[in-house]
Amino acid sequence: MDALATRAESAQAVLVGPGLMDAPASARMVQTLLQRLSKPKLILDADVPECACLDPAALRKARVPLAVTPHSRESAHMLSV
Repeated sequence: MDALATRAESAQAVLVGPGLMDAPASARMVQTLLQRLSKPKLILDADVPECACLDPAALRKARVPLAVTPHSRESAHMLSV
């Protein structure tokens, strides 16, 4: 995760999204990026918002501009409706 965060720091934007099937590992990766990144924009697409929802506080504490693009089912899960 450290190598990924280090490389991501030099990007203009980081997209995390499709194909992440291991929810616990995806959540750890997203939480690491949310904690470590200070420059690039972070875009959470596909199932990532749902796995990031495992720790909603991590989204609130993001140090970078954050875009979350959930579809309706993911939105409902994130909002607990």
